[in-house]
Amino acid sequence: MYTAPQHGVTSITFDDGIIDVYSNAFPIFNKYQYQANVAIIPSRCYTGLGGTYLTWEQTKILQSAGWDIAQHGYAHNNYSELTIPQIRADVSKSTIAMLQNGIYNSGEFVLPEGGFIKTYEFFTTLRKYFTAIRGTAGEINAIPVNPNYGRFIATDMNLRSATIATAKSRALKAMKYGGWIDLYLHTVGASGANVTPAQLDDFLAYLYDFGIPVKSWSQITGAKQNKNFYPAGYIAPGETRTITGALTAGAANSIALAWQNPEPCDILIKKVVFSITTEGGTELSVINSGIADDATGTNLGTEFFNGLNANAIAINDSTIVADGGTQTKWVKCLNSSSATGGWIVAKILAQAASDLVGTYYIEYIGT
Repeated sequence: MYTAPQHGVTSITFDDGIIDVYSNAFPIFNKYQYQANVAIIPSRCYTGLGGTYLTWEQTKILQSAGWDIAQHGYAHNNYSELTIPQIRADVSKSTIAMLQNGIYNSGEFVLPEGGFIKTYEFFTTLRKYFTAIRGTAGEINAIPVNPNYGRFIATDMNLRSATIATAKSRALKAMKYGGWIDLYLHTVGASGANVTPAQLDDFLAYLYDFGIPVKSWSQITGAKQNKNFYPAGYIAPGETRTITGALTAGAANSIALAWQNPEPCDILIKKVVFSITTEGGTELSVINSGIADDATGTNLGTEFFNGLNANAIAINDSTIVADGGTQTKWVKCLNSSSATGGWIVAKILAQAASDLVGTYYIEYIGT
């Protein structure tokens, strides 16, 4: 084997997590002791959709062999058409699904549906979670990576748009000029696939014979696969958190508490506690509290308190009947993107509680 200067590097990424990556490409990469990257669509890994996509078990086998598992959108929605909150929620949903099924985050994201970086806010949002981001157009990676590989060019290794000969030429050029080229494709199979197994074997043999480095994204960027990665600010399944704040005094029918689930996933409310330190000032003033659709208390329930005395100094626990509590089990509060059932609201009823001073505590768990 020819030993070339180790300046440039080539990576190969399989978008979408099609099953033939496992059945056809994986054995060929093993032959040359190379690792690749596969960008999965988590919602399709639960069943493999009838043998079309990788299952979680097959994905774990690739990961254990040193392959990087990148995110490609939970359901392959076009990120250039999503809002920033929707992007955050989708990233978290993908990450949680992967971790729950034994797949570690390797710091990579492949934009679905040929998406592109449309705004600076869009870019910085994704950059919080990933060390490398790739679209489908030839472009320079704007995220700093290993300084040995300055430029990043994405190239579609699809026989309909780039021949194997062209791919070989680009890999050689990347090595010669100290660049990083990511050759991406979807399918390895018979007629109609991006490449056949024989063509992929020929390509990898060329890289091997010329000593062209082939590495996974994390090998290039230096990112470590993190078994416990969750998007910053988001809750892990089974993790318990407590939020606290001040109750708000007011007239009858005013809102004493309006708290929205901040998480992109549904949560379970373990308990709500109201600590009243100054009486509301009106003898018949009471508080009802439960799940609602919005901050104004639309469709307000009484899952936590029904007729809680707002004119008595006390610590009131939603799970204790003597405290006015009505909670007999954990209560689901829907995710931050939901139009319904994502708020905990407390409303002052019957008479004013203008002098009310107190604190609320909400204990919840991630799902």
